[in-house]
Amino acid sequence: MDKRLLIALFALSLLLLACSGGDAQSCKATSDCAPKKCQIATCIEGKCSNSPEQNCCGNGKKDAIEDGKPGNECTCPSDHGDCTGTAKIASGSRTTDAVYVKRNCNSQMRCVMGVDPKELNPITLLDENKLSSFDIEITATLNQPFRVPTDSIQYRITLKDAKDEVVYPIRFTHISLRDGEILFGEKDLSSALGGVGDVATFGVPIAYHLSQPEEKRRITYKIDYEFTVNSPVREGTTTKIVPKTSRESFENRFATQFIFAQDGVE
Repeated sequence: MDKRLLIALFALSLLLLACSGGDAQSCKATSDCAPKKCQIATCIEGKCSNSPEQNCCGNGKKDAIEDGKPGNECTCPSDHGDCTGTAKIASGSRTTDAVYVKRNCNSQMRCVMGVDPKELNPITLLDENKLSSFDIEITATLNQPFRVPTDSIQYRITLKDAKDEVVYPIRFTHISLRDGEILFGEKDLSSALGGVGDVATFGVPIAYHLSQPEEKRRITYKIDYEFTVNSPVREGTTTKIVPKTSRESFENRFATQFIFAQDGVE
């Protein structure tokens, strides 16, 4: 047989096979059709036909529900796109990329603008105060960068020493955080120290609304407290001990400059 005729017959057989769809396309019932991801197979007139399945991650459509979950970049990146992008910081007419604030998937599987928890570095700062009647040690622990409004500054106050005339407890009533005239946060306190070596702990959130995705600030904290001392009062030839309550405050400016970063913005 002529070689050219053989090639023509082979090409014709391939064309007929393609047009017929092969045995895989033939069916007597829907159960004969091989299932495909995000496709609904049905048998129509002896041929398998596929149509897109709704609310299925991988069907190429941005459905409100993907595989039973709210559809977004975190639950179905194949249909909605990847959760990527970096916040911009304005400086005059120019903008630069933020260092930490980027789009990422939070614990609720929502794509938000914020700080990846893997980027956080907890730091602890120490401050010692010799007050009028007692000495305290204060530690402040916070994340760097500090996520606003997600994080809080954790304080730990330890009573190191006190004069004999101090009457316990020593009560802490209020704390405020500020940078100059800008109030960053405040909180009423109910913490107390009952003796030397005792410890009081509390957390303070930041309520300040950042004007940029990331800002560097130096913070001053002020703590109000009250305590009672037994004061000697002379009456004639005798001396009487009278309890006297004092209300005072102390403040400290952190030498470290903190990075505050917006977190959880969709």
